[in-house]
Amino acid sequence: MIFSYSAKDLDGQKYLLKISIHGLYNSIMDKPNCLQCRHYYTTFDPQKPRGCRLFSMISRFFPSHLVKKETGKECMGFSKREHLKNKNDLDLNDPKLW
Repeated sequence: MIFSYSAKDLDGQKYLLKISIHGLYNSIMDKPNCLQCRHYYTTFDPQKPRGCRLFSMISRFFPSHLVKKETGKECMGFSKREHLKNKNDLDLNDPKLW
C-alpha cells in the first residue's frame, strides 16, 4: 500500500511524498540518524529548527533528508556522537534482566 502526499515548504516549492507501509521500517533504519550525529544542532529559529555544522545548513527538515534529496545519496558526513559510540545497547526484552 502506497500513500502519496503533496506538500509545500516555506519557499513555496512543491514536493510529492510517497510512503510505502511495507518498506517503512527498513528505510528508516538504514538512514543516518541526525539526532545521533555530532554535526547536528538545534537552532533558535522556530521556522528552521534543525541544523548541520558540517554542511552549514539550517532547515525545518532533518539535514540528512535534504542531502538525500539533493544528491540522491545518503549523508556521507554522518559521524556518531562520542557518548553514543561506546554505548552498549541494552536489550530490555532479555529475560535475564527480569
